[in-house]
Amino acid sequence: MCKAGNVLNAFFPKLIHVTCLAHGFHRVAETIRSSYPDVDQLIATVKKIFLKAPSRVLKFKELYPDLNLPPEPILTRWGTWLEAALYYCEHFEKIKNIISSLNTETATAIGKANNMMENNNLRNNLTYISANFGFLIHTIKQLETRNMPLSESLCIVEESQKKLEKCQGHIGNVVREKCKNVIEKNQGLKNLKIIRDILQGLNPTELLDV
Repeated sequence: MCKAGNVLNAFFPKLIHVTCLAHGFHRVAETIRSSYPDVDQLIATVKKIFLKAPSRVLKFKELYPDLNLPPEPILTRWGTWLEAALYYCEHFEKIKNIISSLNTETATAIGKANNMMENNNLRNNLTYISANFGFLIHTIKQLETRNMPLSESLCIVEESQKKLEKCQGHIGNVVREKCKNVIEKNQGLKNLKIIRDILQGLNPTELLDV
């Protein structure tokens, strides 16, 4: 898309090309997913346990009738992996109890999930994701909203950047750097911020690059 925008600028010099900001934060979320293979594996494994298994679903509902089944993230639906991670963080003990009550001889995924959930690092990782990156779900959904004022959408982006700046640790640095790269490559975003400032009666220090 960036290359296409550069080509179009040759024909339309006043064109401001802005790539999808919601997709940009989805790419940040994908960096989070790739940074936690254990969490990703848990989500995929538990999905296999209840997929096309009505007897296990029935057992799930018998133990916790008010609890929704584990979400099944779809990578092309932005933010759904993070939603799944937050689900496991919130209901970790319940899911652990349900899986431990199932017969391991009926599916290898059950034994695999049992072993994974005994790992304390897994729960720590889920807690870190929830505490530091959970807000990205709301960010993506907000940026997908139609007819949002320019100032409001840019405020969402800037607030999300500020929250990521506060993340500590190695993975926090990786995610923060990814977000920085995504924003910097979105060349038209700089012009939108200048336009926003002008519309709000401010005096931007930079000129429009058109």
